[in-house]
Formats: sequence, C-alpha cells, structure tokens
Amino acid sequence: QPEQPPPAGGSEPSATAGNCQEGQIDINSASKEELLKIIQIGDARADELIQLRPFSSLDDLVRIKGIGEQRVADIKAQGLACVS
Repeated sequence: QPEQPPPAGGSEPSATAGNCQEGQIDINSASKEELLKIIQIGDARADELIQLRPFSSLDDLVRIKGIGEQRVADIKAQGLACVS
C-alpha cells in the first residue's frame, strides 16, 4: 500500500519554509562534496558555507564572501539547493 501524503494544514512546514524536495541539496546539512555540486559554490565557498550554518533561506547565502544577489539568483535557477 503506497504511503499517503500528510494532510494539508497539519504540522508539516509549508513550501514557503523552504522544504527540500527529493534530489535537492539542503545547504544546512549537506556534505562538502554535495555542496560542490551547487553552481557558484567552489571549494572555499563550501568551507565558508559550512562554517556559517545555519542559513534561513537561499537568499541568506549572500553572507558568503563573493556571493551576491546575482549568484544567489543563479543558485535558485539551478534548482538544486534548498533550505529545510
């Protein structure tokens, strides 16, 4: 029997809270190797991201040196990163 999704309006976080979908990378818990798959995140930025955790949203990535609004837009457009 397939699992039923939780009923709407329950205690599940809403989509606006930044739910992670299957296959996405949660920037607050991912390993460095996973973070490196995200566009604009290289070796040094992955290290800094890990040190700056937790992030409240993808927009919060501007706290990382060298990441501005345009790079955050690229990360969002890639669709791989998420925040839970």
